[in-house]
Amino acid sequence: MRPQQQYCNSIPCETMSKQIIGVPVLPMPGGRSSIHSDVSSPSYRSEAPDVLSNATWTLQHVDFIPKLMKTKRDEDYESFKAVVERANIWASENKHCLIFTCETVTWTSIDKPLYTDNGLMQKSMHSDKKTKFYRGIRLWYLVLDDTFPDAEAAQNLMFITYKDYVPQSKNDTSHLLTKINEDVRGRQIKVSKVETLHLNQDAGDPEVTSWREQPDNSRDFVTFIRVFGFNTAAGNDATKAAPLLIRDFLPVFDQRSVHNQGYEVYGDLFKKASRWIFENPDCKPINFQSVFIKIKKGTDDLTSTLWERCSHKEHGSAHGSLRAEKTEYLQMLRVYYSKTEEPTAKKLFYKPFSPGKLNLPYVHEDIDQLESAFEDLRGVEQRINKWLAVSGAKVFNVETIATRLTTGGQDTLGPEATMTSNGRERNVAREYWKNNIRISIEGEFKS
Repeated sequence: MRPQQQYCNSIPCETMSKQIIGVPVLPMPGGRSSIHSDVSSPSYRSEAPDVLSNATWTLQHVDFIPKLMKTKRDEDYESFKAVVERANIWASENKHCLIFTCETVTWTSIDKPLYTDNGLMQKSMHSDKKTKFYRGIRLWYLVLDDTFPDAEAAQNLMFITYKDYVPQSKNDTSHLLTKINEDVRGRQIKVSKVETLHLNQDAGDPEVTSWREQPDNSRDFVTFIRVFGFNTAAGNDATKAAPLLIRDFLPVFDQRSVHNQGYEVYGDLFKKASRWIFENPDCKPINFQSVFIKIKKGTDDLTSTLWERCSHKEHGSAHGSLRAEKTEYLQMLRVYYSKTEEPTAKKLFYKPFSPGKLNLPYVHEDIDQLESAFEDLRGVEQRINKWLAVSGAKVFNVETIATRLTTGGQDTLGPEATMTSNGRERNVAREYWKNNIRISIEGEFKS
């Protein structure tokens, strides 16, 4: 059942969902933080796991997707709050896992069961079939030994809370930011992770975790902000929280890459953002996020976008539809940060990891078997940990980003592409999306 909300023009005026997750924290003596050599997270950046110099921490993930509550004519899935409650149970049962960060993840499927570790997922591009969406939570955690954990290690519970900020009427991002800072200052909580998410207006509520979309119909979306924060077992953190700030880096039309329709690629955005952070040491980054924003048509300046607005329309683009029209998007880099009284110049880098094509003896690339031809997330995770072991990189942020497999220039550039569209191009009945992992790195590392 959907939670009851107050609505303004079919959109929740403001919804608040706050749930506690038991997060284990290992003893923090102030030594070096390490997955293999160095690890940092927005919530534990000044602390360090108590590990031996030859011990090996690995970065792993666990997904929580919404469960089906009833299977009558209208399917009903549990709320996002309920999904987080199950994450709470898992965390309390796995106290040897140190929660590094969390993120909201949206999966899609058409007529097949959902497997969250798949390297590929599908969306319908045919008017006869709808795409089913699922929205859950992914926990990234550190573990020293997953098979034989140290049960005697002291554990201090931390709690993850979240709150959703949904715009009223035509409010823009700045209005949402004002509301967030009023609550952050009043509740005195640390902001661990901030996300900008799109909500199908037909779903109407960010607590909704499953919905369907018809590809040949236009769809209205609302943009809301989700804030995750950490509290202690004794209550709210006593530290006075600094105001949350946002800095956006949009791709400039530089006519360099034909695969990106002349726009700067993601690497260009990250270089500008990391330079800005280094030149402003009083700005303490919380996390980065790739946000896709609709390009506003009917203007000579293509970088004039709807990024400040909290709503947009996506046109129908199904195969065979007379109303098919492409909707173009730019990927911008959003930096969430706060001001600090202890300035520290940070050098930040990034490295993407994408599911690779498996070297199988024979896989027929039809619509039913293409997914099995690509590496799953477990394989990507293993490559990440091997690279971390060799490079000694200090992880700052982890982000899951989905890119189209064969359309919008992303077939060549992958997660580096900042220009894409929902046009069907080579796809007929469906399009495939690749699930990429992007690691942000703090400080120098071995290349």
